[in-house]
Amino acid sequence: MEALSTGTDCANSSLVSRTLSALPLILALVVCAFASPALGQRGGQTHKTTTAQKRGSAFKQVKRGAQTRTSRSPVTLRQRTSVAKLRGGLLVKKSSSEASRNAFARFHNRNPLGIWSRTLKPDVKRALIDFNRPHGGIGKSMKALDLSGMSFQQIERLLKAKGFTREDGNITNFQTKLPERNLSGKVLRQVFFAHPDGGMVRIKPDGYPGSPRPQPHVVKSVRFSGKDTMHDFAKEAFKVNNAGVAIPKAPSDLHNPHPASSKLALKYIDAWANVAHTDLK
Repeated sequence: MEALSTGTDCANSSLVSRTLSALPLILALVVCAFASPALGQRGGQTHKTTTAQKRGSAFKQVKRGAQTRTSRSPVTLRQRTSVAKLRGGLLVKKSSSEASRNAFARFHNRNPLGIWSRTLKPDVKRALIDFNRPHGGIGKSMKALDLSGMSFQQIERLLKAKGFTREDGNITNFQTKLPERNLSGKVLRQVFFAHPDGGMVRIKPDGYPGSPRPQPHVVKSVRFSGKDTMHDFAKEAFKVNNAGVAIPKAPSDLHNPHPASSKLALKYIDAWANVAHTDLK
C-alpha cells in the first residue's frame, strides 16, 4: 500500500509539473484569443478609414475635374442656363444662346456636312458648292461679315459702305403671305439689304412678337441669284453664320440626329436658331 501511495504521488507530481510547464503557453493562447477580435476590429476601422479617405480623395479629384470640364463642356453649360417661356414661343436668354451657339459651332466644325438634311434639294446643293468655292461664287459678301454686338444703325452704315442696297418691307406670314402685326395692330417692319453677289441681310428692328425669337435681330443669308427678290423666302438658298459658314435656312433643311419632337431634338433646333440669328445691340 505504501508503494502504491508513493507511485500515485509521483504520478501526481509529474502531472502538476507538466501542467505548470505548459501554463505559459496556455496563458499566451488565452491572451491571443482575447486580443485578436480587438485587433481585428481596430484593423477593420483602419481599413474603413483608409477606404473613406480614398473615396473622399477620389471625389475631390472628380469634382475638380468636373469644374475644369465645365468651362469647356457645352452640355454642362446648357444645364446651368434657363429658358424663359413666353406665349407663342420661347425667349432664349443670352447665356443660353451663347452656350447653344458654341455647341452648334463645335458640332458643325467637326462634321460640316452632318447638319444638312439627307433630302436636300438639288438647287440648294448647287448653291452650297458655288458658295464654298475658294474664290468667287455667290454670296461672297457674307463670308467676312460679322454682325454680332452691333446696333441697327451700325449695321446699316457698314452694309452701305460694302455696296449693299436697302429696301424697306415687313414681316410676312410664311403660310398666308399676309403682313404680320403686333398686339396694337401695327405692321412689323423688316429691312432688307441686298448685295449684287446674292448676299442678303434681313433686320427685324421691332423683333417678331409671338415667335420663337421675339427680340430685335438680324439674319444673314444667300439667295440663289443676285437678281432674285429679297421678299420671297423661297428664293433664299441658305443662311450664313457670323463665322461666314453656310447653315440651313430652316429646320426642314436641317438634319436632326435626335428623335422627332423629343427634348433633344428641340434643343438641337434651338441651337441652330441661335447660330442663324443674331440679336441686335
